[in-house]
Amino acid sequence: MRRVLTTIWVLLHMFLCVAQGQSSVTITGKVMDSETKEPLEYTTIQLLQLPDSSLATGSTSNLDGSFELKNVKAGNFIVRVSFVGYVTLDRKVKVTEEKPNVDLGVLRLKPDSEVLSAVTVTGKVTPVVMKEDTIEFNSSAFRVADGAMLEDLVKKLPGAEISPEGKLTVNGKEIKKILVDGKEFFSNDPKVSLKNLPANMVDKVKTYNKKSDNATMTGVDDDDDEAVLDLSVKKGMKNGWFGNVLGGLGTKERYEAGGIMNRFSDDSNFSVLATANNTNNSGFSEFGDTDFGRLGAAGSGITSSQLYGSTFAKNYKKTEFGGNVQFGHSDNDSRVKSSTETFLGKESSYRNDTTISERKRNDLSTNFRLKWTPDSSNTFLILPNLTYSKTDAFSDGLSETRNGERDLVNRKRSSTINEGDNLGFNTSLRYYHKFKKKGRSLSSLIRIEYTGNESESQSNWQTNLFMEDSLFATNRETDREGKRFTGTGEISYTEPVSKRHSLFAKFGVQERLARNDAYVYDLNLDPSNYVDSLSSEVKNNYIRYTAEVGLQGKYDKATYNFGAAIHPQTTTSETNVGPNAGKKLSQNVVNFSPSIRFRYKFSKKSSISFNYRGQSSAPNIEYLQNIISQEDPLNIQYGDPDLKPSFTNNLRLRFNDYNAEKQTSFMANLGYSNTLNSVTNRMIYNEKTGGRETYKVNVDGNWNANALVTATFPILYRKINVSNSCNGNYSERVSYASVAGNKEDQKTYTSQECTTQSLSLSDKLMLNYRLESFDLSANASVAYQSAYNRIQKNSNRETYNYSFGGNANIYLPWNFSISTDANYDLYSGYTDGYGDPTFIWNAQISKNFLKNNAATVRVKVYDILQQQTNLTRSVSNTEISDTEYNTLGSYIMFHFVYRINTLGKKAGSGSSGRGGPNGYGGAGGPREGAMPPSGDRPPRPF
Repeated sequence: MRRVLTTIWVLLHMFLCVAQGQSSVTITGKVMDSETKEPLEYTTIQLLQLPDSSLATGSTSNLDGSFELKNVKAGNFIVRVSFVGYVTLDRKVKVTEEKPNVDLGVLRLKPDSEVLSAVTVTGKVTPVVMKEDTIEFNSSAFRVADGAMLEDLVKKLPGAEISPEGKLTVNGKEIKKILVDGKEFFSNDPKVSLKNLPANMVDKVKTYNKKSDNATMTGVDDDDDEAVLDLSVKKGMKNGWFGNVLGGLGTKERYEAGGIMNRFSDDSNFSVLATANNTNNSGFSEFGDTDFGRLGAAGSGITSSQLYGSTFAKNYKKTEFGGNVQFGHSDNDSRVKSSTETFLGKESSYRNDTTISERKRNDLSTNFRLKWTPDSSNTFLILPNLTYSKTDAFSDGLSETRNGERDLVNRKRSSTINEGDNLGFNTSLRYYHKFKKKGRSLSSLIRIEYTGNESESQSNWQTNLFMEDSLFATNRETDREGKRFTGTGEISYTEPVSKRHSLFAKFGVQERLARNDAYVYDLNLDPSNYVDSLSSEVKNNYIRYTAEVGLQGKYDKATYNFGAAIHPQTTTSETNVGPNAGKKLSQNVVNFSPSIRFRYKFSKKSSISFNYRGQSSAPNIEYLQNIISQEDPLNIQYGDPDLKPSFTNNLRLRFNDYNAEKQTSFMANLGYSNTLNSVTNRMIYNEKTGGRETYKVNVDGNWNANALVTATFPILYRKINVSNSCNGNYSERVSYASVAGNKEDQKTYTSQECTTQSLSLSDKLMLNYRLESFDLSANASVAYQSAYNRIQKNSNRETYNYSFGGNANIYLPWNFSISTDANYDLYSGYTDGYGDPTFIWNAQISKNFLKNNAATVRVKVYDILQQQTNLTRSVSNTEISDTEYNTLGSYIMFHFVYRINTLGKKAGSGSSGRGGPNGYGGAGGPREGAMPPSGDRPPRPF
């Protein structure tokens, strides 16, 4: 079966290459002003396939007015030449394979200011455009169903992935912030935008690396860039209120309710929203996670949630002000089973776990941003933030460990109740001054931060040791409290030394005071006094200095940045309670961080960049304690006061290219990292009890290499758009493991080096085909993962994941529409009992009605065949684990959606199909491909 699927995959790629690489003809010409006889540069050239006027290819004229349309197939076409302020010119042309070149000569455009609106309507619908470091997706080329949210649109974008936990990555980079017209939308919580913003308000989706505030102000690039998604709102949806309300009821007591109202303009935005459901659609991220809050984490189980929030941004002449407030509540019910193999030198142990957990959590978050520019030389930026969370959790678990002969070693039953809260506050003030000399600047930063958490837990364990024929039980209560205060100050200066070069320097200091207390009470013995050997009371003091210098050069096509920083730091730790009581630790190290950044632009749409960053870091002060934790007698952790600082090298190479004429895009990312003196675990396993003693040690040999390649291109006369993403990752991770028969053996046993080699390869192919009343997309992916252990070769694992799917939207008369999607997943190589094939099929039918189709009713059926599963595999230095969670299963939902808009003017159709008032569903605007009022019919996107 595996060979058959792999053969199909190869043949499919061969077909796409053949479809794209057929023989072709080149069309040339020159565009001039009919009155002045001057050449017209940047004129839009479109080649429309007859008889349906679909877009075959396109280009723009050069500085001398000349243009070329390459790789044109034989057939009848219209060459359409358009430019703002001129009458659009159409010229019929017949292309044959016998004539390799067709010269249209000089094409003269007549000035006509009245044609401006018609040209604006026509527009281009190229799916993907690259502009230097920015990748821009045209939302109208990725049509989604009526009422779809931003998440549904983003999932269709080439290179975009959304994990079950809601983490968004584009081309391998995690997106931690979503902007709307360049302004922050619910700050650092992309889930809110993905789950609540309607897809058809979006005109363009741009992704790029947003520079830090300091880099933006000083003009000197640093390593604090963050990948963002920036949404451009359709112009017809500005300067008025728009939004929707939704209500839904379903089988199995499922429900969904919510609403969002928005007002966007060029200098401001405001949104308010509220949602509630029990369909795993949380719509927000959780803040201030602590250990007790991770039971039943998001992405596993079934979650009921509520979200209330508001965000705003306003630009004045000298001031920019914005922020958001949001409150979220979640109630998670999780059922988890997992199978884990642990490498023990030449042997393995096997553990099966089942866990039932419930968790309730409340989150409150506020973020504000104030930027004041009193004059052209000075800027002030203030960023205050506040977060609070409260969690109540409960879990029951059963764990069984077996040896290499599959004999039962131990069985552990556990029950845990946790409750706790977490408070965080931070604010920063940045000042920037620009001197009269161009390029000279001074900036400073003051930042304070406080975090505090408290928790109380009660745990009951009962452990059977079958090899020793013994049983022990524990009944404990643990009270934890932690506080941390951090203060940071920085000052940086930039001095131009030539027209193209600048020197920069930075000096900073950071001090952190922390206290962590944990008191463990044995309820079976003496519940009034804590157990000293299991408790701890630790005070840490950390101070770090930063001195950095660098040189930046900027040329027309190339920019580079060389820098180096040293970070002397001192850490002290004092323990007053516990097995480490009376001990004081002090660590003095000097960390070193060199950096190189280089970028070369071949053109505005093609570039290559290289980044190198070296980073030395001291080990966590907790790892320097002799005993880290011994609360669990089967999992005792030890530190080492002689641990050395580690040094990590990170290299990344990126290339991107966009061809407007062929409507193709290509992007490649290569990365490599290795760590010297990495901190890892040396584990000694007791084969009679299944217990582990883990020691922190330094090792060399940990490294990772990865590659990501994404390409998009049209085939079959631009009627089908294809995107392909290939991803590869290889890593080697070193640890130590050994097996001891008794307690005395554990003290003297020499552990064996245990290197785990992990390789993962994946390829995802997506095709989109679209007509006026029908659109279809198909996707297929294959993923290969292997884990090899150099010592224990019989535990080497290989898994294959095959996935085939697609979705269709059919637009019927009388404002009916049908949408369906299906996905078949096939697994190979997983642990017995995991990885059964699944076929997931969902479908919906909807109808728009009322004035301007402002209302929609729909019926959605989820998981029609009742085969939904949630399976993951994870690989670490010493373990391979397969995990499966409970899911929602099959259910039916009945929805009513009402769209509110006060804009008055109707906008054209958007990404969600048939358009509507201001592009917000329904059919209020002209349909894609319909004749606009000017009579100048625009081409279809493919």
